[in-house]
Amino acid sequence: MMSKKTSLLFLALLVGAVSALAVANTTKPLADRHKDVGLTCDACHGDGPQKPVTMSKCLACHESYAKIAERTKELEPNPHDNHLIDLECTKCHIGHKTQENYCRSCHADMEFTKSSQAALILPADHARVFELNR
Repeated sequence: MMSKKTSLLFLALLVGAVSALAVANTTKPLADRHKDVGLTCDACHGDGPQKPVTMSKCLACHESYAKIAERTKELEPNPHDNHLIDLECTKCHIGHKTQENYCRSCHADMEFTKSSQAALILPADHARVFELNR
């Protein structure tokens, strides 16, 4: 049987590991997160030489700002439900780099926090691809 000190140490390590995994998923570049669900480079960049990803390409899978806002409703404030209507996706989501909080351009202290009920909600195509590649 574990001592109280060992149990507390184990619990602290477990909480630290879970926190690190949560942070790693949000700081991981967008391209890596798309790759993790089974998408290939051409899904975003198209065939041939790698072209910059356009907002229309993002919305081809993610449907609309309204749908994206619904999927991120657990964030407070919701970055996809704001006064900047139809902001280019790449202002925050920079494919092969860590995403940026564009809202901080004006709101220096703005942070997005997840509610305790937060769940991963993937667009239908991402979920389908993820299931096919499991």
